[in-house]
Amino acid sequence: MILSIRNLIPRSSIKVNPLRNLTKLNRINTTNNIPIFQNAYNSYNSYNVIRYKSDLINKIPGESKQTNQLKDRFPTSLKLSNEAIPTLLPRPGVPRASNTMPLKKMLYILKQKQEPELIYDAEPHKLYFVFCYCFALVFFIYAFNTYSIGSELVIGMYKDNDMSLDNLKLNLQLIMNFGIVALLTLGPLIAGSVFILFPSRLIRRMWYLPGKIEHIRFTTHPMIPYRPSPVITLPLSELSRHQRSRIWTNKGFYGTNDSSFFFFVKEKGKKSPWIMDRKGFFWGDGRVFDVLFGKETIEQAERGEKFDEKIGKMMKKGKEEEKKLKKELGFGWRYKAQGKLMIEDLNKLKKIIKKDSITDGSKNGDSKSLPGGNEEDQKTVNKK
Repeated sequence: MILSIRNLIPRSSIKVNPLRNLTKLNRINTTNNIPIFQNAYNSYNSYNVIRYKSDLINKIPGESKQTNQLKDRFPTSLKLSNEAIPTLLPRPGVPRASNTMPLKKMLYILKQKQEPELIYDAEPHKLYFVFCYCFALVFFIYAFNTYSIGSELVIGMYKDNDMSLDNLKLNLQLIMNFGIVALLTLGPLIAGSVFILFPSRLIRRMWYLPGKIEHIRFTTHPMIPYRPSPVITLPLSELSRHQRSRIWTNKGFYGTNDSSFFFFVKEKGKKSPWIMDRKGFFWGDGRVFDVLFGKETIEQAERGEKFDEKIGKMMKKGKEEEKKLKKELGFGWRYKAQGKLMIEDLNKLKKIIKKDSITDGSKNGDSKSLPGGNEEDQKTVNKK
């Protein structure tokens, strides 16, 4: 029996060409008489382009749709390291710092905007939700255990009455013991509540609103899932970062990476600050935000000096001045320098006193007439 080659090939290895199901095939090109699959290729290529664009557009800052579902708050897998990988691409049309694009030029471009400009977009905050909820659960369990154990001890002491107290003193002791238990329970309850509220202070997106009075608009997470995202608009003058902190660290793609993972933006008149993740999209780089929220000049932001570095430079200047004074004044230079300062202050006071006496004399002194006037005008008249 002769077996054909077709029977030797297993049917499972035979696959249907997916291009056949896309559209009708033009097998022969009428111009060049070459067998091609023109319609199928075009439709397949356009499908890939659309799929590629749909996947890519979610990686562009400000283009993805922000939802508040549970899947947006918790990772899909237990590999939490995957959630720490940056996913956002640079936004098209946003200037990048270079030799031809200094900080001054970037700020000028931002100030010339006529419409709201997206200046910040955060990475997904799933890790923040996981860690905050875990810590909150731990503190709530600790508060429950504290209250349950403490209340049992207090009730046991009340029933036993080992000190044989009368009813009034026994009731007072019961109230005091319950007060102590309540205070011990209140601490972990407050800590757990802080961790629950922490994600609602995270800024998701931020826009710069140009105008005579500059404003900042940003969105945050709602407390309860499936609720709309809160949108907050505030004047730029009411938002500021801490004086000792810096947004620009010269680390990372936008120069904002740091071991602290986030930084605070304070609102004027409010105690609880807003929180911005350092791993996200920043318009330009971190120096732009130091100018906006740090109220720094362009020169200060370009230097990018930290608070500790500034203090170090001030201390160096002070030591150099001390060395100069030691060389100039010699032994007892501190007392000599203080004496010089006192003499300078006394001279300034003397000048001020002389000026005051001259002005008082001009007001209360004699009025002299001009030469060439009348006899009556030539007489001096004392003003009282």
